[in-house]
Amino acid sequence: MGANLKVRVQSDSSRSFQDKYQFVKDQLVGELREQMPLWKGNLAKTSEDFRKWAETNLIKHLEMVSEENGLNLSEHHLRPALDSFSRIVRAFQDRMAHDIENALHAKFSGAAFEAQIEKPQRPDVQVGNVFMTSWEIVWFLIPMRIFRPMINRHFVKIIPWEVEKNLYRLAAQWYNAISGSIDNLAHQAEVFIHNEMNTVENILTKAPDQRKEIEKAISEIEIIGNTL
Repeated sequence: MGANLKVRVQSDSSRSFQDKYQFVKDQLVGELREQMPLWKGNLAKTSEDFRKWAETNLIKHLEMVSEENGLNLSEHHLRPALDSFSRIVRAFQDRMAHDIENALHAKFSGAAFEAQIEKPQRPDVQVGNVFMTSWEIVWFLIPMRIFRPMINRHFVKIIPWEVEKNLYRLAAQWYNAISGSIDNLAHQAEVFIHNEMNTVENILTKAPDQRKEIEKAISEIEIIGNTL
């Protein structure tokens, strides 16, 4: 069941973050056009100014997207996952309580499950090479008074790819975080059922006259445990 839940998380995570592409790209391009006239100096300095600006502003925008989308994804997927595992555990508990009470006239209490997600502390933003060639090495040969408009256009063209690439990376981070929480829920359910089975086995050793009834209960309960 956990695998099916994670497939839906992966699809929704990728879609929800890519839906933000146009908005983030337009915001960054607009901010970049306002910033570029303030950059003076040679090609090496201008390239470094752009790199620092891109890293800072990508992180700023992606952190906002991460907070909004990540929390929505968590709520949308972890709550149903918690409910699904809780139903499995409850079915186990109900069958356990019914069969054991019939056999031993003893009652069993349930357990509570809580979902927790560890969100990425910071988007893993990476800005690629500003230029496809190492023009910074020959910066002193590039007359910025003539070539600055062309270089600025190049900076603008870099933004869409950097936004798309980092949105995919952020979607993957949230998918891994939410999937980890789903795995944790499954593990909690498995451990709980395993512990309860051990409890029943211990009871079995102390109540040999009810052995057949308890063994029947164990057999039926194992079927529920296999659905995790």
